[in-house]
Amino acid sequence: MKRTAKLEQELAATKEYLQSVIETQEATNEELQSANEEILSSNEELQSTNEEMETAKEELQSANEELNTVNDELHSRNLEITQINND
Repeated sequence: MKRTAKLEQELAATKEYLQSVIETQEATNEELQSANEEILSSNEELQSTNEEMETAKEELQSANEELNTVNDELHSRNLEITQINND
């Protein structure tokens, strides 16, 4: 009888311990899920920002090409004016 009572006490203690472990695990899982959701949200924001930056880069490249074209035209005109003035 004494042994049975001791085993029942150990079983109850083990159940209590396992319940505590399960609760801790569940809390940790919830924290990880929350952190994961935050990371996913941040990732979406970064992707959106990256797309905006890519668009801005393309616009700057286009503006740069236009400025290079205008610069080349002005350079040619300056050469023409210099030749006319030298003649």
